[in-house]
Amino acid sequence: MKVEYESSAENVTENRESKILDLIGEDNTITTAQIADKLQVARMTIHRDIEKLKAKGLLERIGANKGGYWKVK
Repeated sequence: MKVEYESSAENVTENRESKILDLIGEDNTITTAQIADKLQVARMTIHRDIEKLKAKGLLERIGANKGGYWKVK
């Protein structure tokens, strides 16, 4: 059962990461708080997911946290 849970959790995370990229694609100035609100998860969850996307080379933050924007690669 543990393996099933892990793959289920991975699918949820991958699905959420995909949704994050979609939301950023629609509005590259969206905040982590706005993403968290739209996906109905904690802001910290979004922060962790964004860090993973940046580590994978799929997402980049251009400029400052305030006034900057996201770049989907």
